[in-house]
Amino acid sequence: MTEIRGAIAPHVEAGWVEAMLLELRLQGVSGDRIGAALAEVEAHVVDSGQGAEEAFGDPVEYARSLGLPAEPEQSRTATLKGVVPTLIQLFGLVAVVAAMPWGPDAVGVTTTLLAGLVVAALLPVVVVALGDRVLRAIVERPVVVFLATMLILAAVAAGLIAAGRLGLDQGLFELPRPLMLVIGLLALALGTWVAVRSDATEPDVVSSPVPGSRLPRPGVRHWAWTALPVPVATVFLAGLLSLL
Repeated sequence: MTEIRGAIAPHVEAGWVEAMLLELRLQGVSGDRIGAALAEVEAHVVDSGQGAEEAFGDPVEYARSLGLPAEPEQSRTATLKGVVPTLIQLFGLVAVVAAMPWGPDAVGVTTTLLAGLVVAALLPVVVVALGDRVLRAIVERPVVVFLATMLILAAVAAGLIAAGRLGLDQGLFELPRPLMLVIGLLALALGTWVAVRSDATEPDVVSSPVPGSRLPRPGVRHWAWTALPVPVATVFLAGLLSLL
């Protein structure tokens, strides 16, 4: 954020620039439009001698008032495609958890296990449906969101285990436990690889109308936050279940 302010809007308050830029990013606005909007604010501040807060008010409200269009890559359909790696990972998580406790015997595929797969598939869809609210929480409080996700997954796993022990599920067919474990680990590896590859694409950039003022996109998305949470959750749940 400091580099962006220094190159495009050096006379605008750092906190104001950060809030405006983040809001526009969350709206899916492209880097060149963000740079042009910041340059306009910079020009007004320099010409008028006013501060950005005095001239334009709250940066979030001002960003929303601009009505800048979102890029097609930021559409909800594109976001849904982006959760496919997480869906693959969550399938792997459920398969690995189902293989607990690890051993040579078979795993019964039951209605409870299928319910776990359905829950795992629905979670990313719910996140996308909630849209900006979830994304804002991820950007502004990543640790809190991560811990909350761990707690939700632990609660779902505990509920499914409890349902199984209470005899509320029905057996469908069986798979060798080592095969179930291998399937889960392969799904986790595949989903993680796809997520990392997806984030390795050429990043959008914040650019100013002034030639040469191009800066890399701030880290709203990073492969560590998109690719690692589910594998970490799998390790957490596997360790938790091994203690039960």
